[in-house]
Amino acid sequence: MSEEEKKNNELNFKLDYKIVNVVATVIMEITEKIDLTIISRKYEDTEYNPERFPGLIMKIKEPKATFLIFSTGKMVVTGLKRADDASPGVKKVMKNIKKAGINISNPEITIQNIVASGDLHTFIDLNMA
Repeated sequence: MSEEEKKNNELNFKLDYKIVNVVATVIMEITEKIDLTIISRKYEDTEYNPERFPGLIMKIKEPKATFLIFSTGKMVVTGLKRADDASPGVKKVMKNIKKAGINISNPEITIQNIVASGDLHTFIDLNMA
């Protein structure tokens, strides 16, 4: 590629991308350890096998996400397509937890990771990068 072609490539730079996963962590205030068995019995869309994994897995459809809920009041959220969906998703899951009779409050949400897939519409020589 000539020097002129390189300059033209830089000037016509175009990026198409799509966010494929957003991961967030949540810390909730709790008055005592959360009994995850209570939540797993109340909701069919959960998985809880403490011998294999210490967290309860809860999936929600809107916004589509998977929550790993721990007895310490911490959660990991994965599968979101937008960072803005973290708060509504957390509110929905907290509402479910409260309906199970568990006292939780004040979620602190932190976006930890955003995974995107993209197309640069150009050739990149990785040996030269």
